[in-house]
Amino acid sequence: MEVSCEKCSSPLSAKARVCLQCGTTRVPTVHSGSGQAHSFEQEAPKRIVSGDDAEPATKTKGAVEPKLGVLPKPEITTELDDRQPQASDSPERVQRSGVPVSLVVILLMVTAAFVAIFAFAWSSDPGGGEDAQVVSVYVSGRANARDQPTAEGSSILATYDVGTELTGTWVSGASDASEQWLKFEVDGQTRYIWSRNLSDRPANSVLAENEFECLGAYSNVSFSEESGDGSGLFIRIVNSRQISWKYYEGGVSRGEVKVNEVSPGRITASVRYPDYPSQPPSSFVLTCSDGNVSVSGENIGDLSLRKLTSTEASDLDL
Repeated sequence: MEVSCEKCSSPLSAKARVCLQCGTTRVPTVHSGSGQAHSFEQEAPKRIVSGDDAEPATKTKGAVEPKLGVLPKPEITTELDDRQPQASDSPERVQRSGVPVSLVVILLMVTAAFVAIFAFAWSSDPGGGEDAQVVSVYVSGRANARDQPTAEGSSILATYDVGTELTGTWVSGASDASEQWLKFEVDGQTRYIWSRNLSDRPANSVLAENEFECLGAYSNVSFSEESGDGSGLFIRIVNSRQISWKYYEGGVSRGEVKVNEVSPGRITASVRYPDYPSQPPSSFVLTCSDGNVSVSGENIGDLSLRKLTSTEASDLDL
């Protein structure tokens, strides 16, 4: 007798316990010869087996032959998640907007450029910034004011006489960082004077009991008529402890003098040349007699120097 599934209406065998189309379980019934239905509801369920031990199902016209040992595939439905991202969603599900990397790189490059510009401007100013201490000093020897803190390649802007009071700040030399120069302004123009031509006391107060008697500018420099080059020594004795030294031999070599002993007629000292740092200092002696100065040293020999006028001294004190 043909029966059908109560759920999907698929034709089933009267002995079928499971609908192989939709998976619905049922209680099989068979009809006896007397025409009465016999129920298997009280019987123990039979084990489902596969292979050679499986009980062949009675084929019914229109029925689909089941595949032994294969369970029906469950129906899978997929629903689209149309909800908006919530605060509880993980960062991977929510796309966050940020600053483009290229914009960050450009901003960093612009910042670095401004820092480099300001650093260069700061380093190019030998004044050392606004925190430099302001000092008041006096010109102790006729001094040239220059446009840069160096005698090399700079221009003379003005000349100051002994006793002139100046106010400014100390800065390092442009050519020699060990030098000190006074930086000051006149009518908006920046000027520089070498520290060896300056004193923290007026000129008339630096005289001591054993002051060297010959003060002023002295030289024996002569110039060649053919080449125009000078040869000889120029010195300016501001006081016993402050002596400027320039040696002419084709060019001009500036020396730094260190005074050791002083008496009214004699000074013992040494000189070194910054342009020749590997050369050790050389000793010399200055003597003053009747207003004339003599110099004797291991490297320069014995020299007699004459006192110069202000004009002559300005021409040689480069």
